[in-house]
Amino acid sequence: MTIASSPKTNDPYRLKSVKGPERILKPHPKSCPLEDLPSYVQDLKTSKPLAVDLFCGAGGLSLGLHKAGFEVILGCDIRPDSIATHRHHFPGCSHQSDLSSIDELDRITNTLNQCGEISLVAGGPPCQPFSRNIRWRKHANEAVVDQYNSLNEDRRDLWESFLNVVEYVQPKAFLMENVGDIAQTGDQEIFRRIISQAENAGYRVDARLIYAWQYGVPQLRPRLFIAGTHIGSCSSFEWPEVLYKSQKDARTLNDAISDLPPLVGDWLENWQDKNSYKGPKNEYQKEMRDWIPVGPENIPDHIIRKVRTDDLETFKLMREKGLKYEDLSEDQRRYEISSRALRDGELIEKVKNQKSFSNKYNILKSEEPCLTITAHMSKDGYWYIHPEQNRTLSIREAARVQSFPDGFVFHGGPSNRFHQIGEAVAPLVGLQLGKSLFESLINKADVYVDQKRKQDRQALLNWYELEASSSSYPW
Repeated sequence: MTIASSPKTNDPYRLKSVKGPERILKPHPKSCPLEDLPSYVQDLKTSKPLAVDLFCGAGGLSLGLHKAGFEVILGCDIRPDSIATHRHHFPGCSHQSDLSSIDELDRITNTLNQCGEISLVAGGPPCQPFSRNIRWRKHANEAVVDQYNSLNEDRRDLWESFLNVVEYVQPKAFLMENVGDIAQTGDQEIFRRIISQAENAGYRVDARLIYAWQYGVPQLRPRLFIAGTHIGSCSSFEWPEVLYKSQKDARTLNDAISDLPPLVGDWLENWQDKNSYKGPKNEYQKEMRDWIPVGPENIPDHIIRKVRTDDLETFKLMREKGLKYEDLSEDQRRYEISSRALRDGELIEKVKNQKSFSNKYNILKSEEPCLTITAHMSKDGYWYIHPEQNRTLSIREAARVQSFPDGFVFHGGPSNRFHQIGEAVAPLVGLQLGKSLFESLINKADVYVDQKRKQDRQALLNWYELEASSSSYPW
């Protein structure tokens, strides 16, 4: 059972709710609806391999694949704010859709099959805990399972949706991203089914747990990637060589954000009134400025939530005395055990011993890769307190940590923007994997080996039918 945390009631320090500035992004001049995608592709006349990004979010993976040499013609996601961001940055179709719907999957696959050869289907389908628990639990109530199946007979789990597109479109390669848990915990059944289904569809499949810092992203971010290349269409996929073999040598939070001006205010603060941007201090910061060029003093989204007075004092105290949240007194801790947990007598000692809310606030370390940026930043940023300033990370700082360049902006209010950043595939990881996938597409080295294996297999079958079945052999 999870122990929930909740803020204390009758809070004298509670801030007045202030809606942050909303950014409305216009569509890319060459964007199109799904029904016009085939004609868009026909007019492209490009030699680049065509790619599709399912569950694309704001477009972190699309951005990396684009830089690696792919033409991303379609991105699909269920969130309207994410699709608005994707549609602003990428030509082609950015399609808001529920990919668990069979009718929607049919519509998408039928459209793609009119677009010519698709080289890559990529994306990060989330595993749905409810359906997973219902369908895989050993002692699940049959009536509950039947009810679930009845209610969802026209729907798919999202990983199934991803593979359905792969099976029907038959791209030369696919790339799936997910949390590592599906290969390391009780979710292994899903992982095994993904591998088996992809192999049955004709793909060589390999999987690897990758840390973002290994490929130049200044954060930890472990993620599982499953890559498949179609037998007979392209060569085997080779995982790109890591750029950093040791975490102590990897890029740090300081490498990512040390050039950004200090902040003290709220969503509406104009830091330009007090500071001018003096430019990048290292190669990573220069890349973040140049990848999608921006004006010399333009730093979009460099804004923060206002800090409560009690939080400000807590940040100072933790910083000055080197304290962790669990070291603070009860009065200094703003979060307490939920009333539900307190009603459960069996949990009391467990809570006391484990200090379930001990790490609610966390001051980041400047000389280490940042902790994994998550979509929870849309709710609060207490896990991401700036290493030197008594505030949480700004939207742009979170984007820098994810390797989104400064010229990549996000649609919606601040919470929407934090969410898009946190759920994205880090673009630099997408770039490195994209380069290796691109090499697999153009390298035909073992395509002929696959064909020779098929020929040898058929020859053995023919021999058996003609000779072995009518002969007497010791075996």
